[in-house]
Amino acid sequence: MRKVASEKLTIQIAVVTGGASGMGRVYALRMAKQGIAVAVLDRSESALTELAKLSENIHPYTCDVTNIEQVRHIIDTIEQRLGPVDRLVHCAAIMPTGTLAAQPVGDVHQLLDCMLDRS
Repeated sequence: MRKVASEKLTIQIAVVTGGASGMGRVYALRMAKQGIAVAVLDRSESALTELAKLSENIHPYTCDVTNIEQVRHIIDTIEQRLGPVDRLVHCAAIMPTGTLAAQPVGDVHQLLDCMLDRS
């Protein structure tokens, strides 16, 4: 097996999707604590507001990652305000409760859009 030389990456700007809760929130806060400017994308404006209070390195953006035009616009805005993105952490997800068969068809389509199709 070939060994790959490791280089220490310098990360200045990160984007975390689904970053207002769960593992996305954990990653966002961990990177912010390290001094990285973290743009957090999430659908929950209230959760983003609460998260932004925890660190000046958190930059909240309300965004639905299933809307590709909205994502493109937000990424352009992030790069204009903060600079080029060095890291992407994709944690956006929809976690329905119950069996898949019990979910309304529209909810299943939204789940697939979020987790497989556009994000």
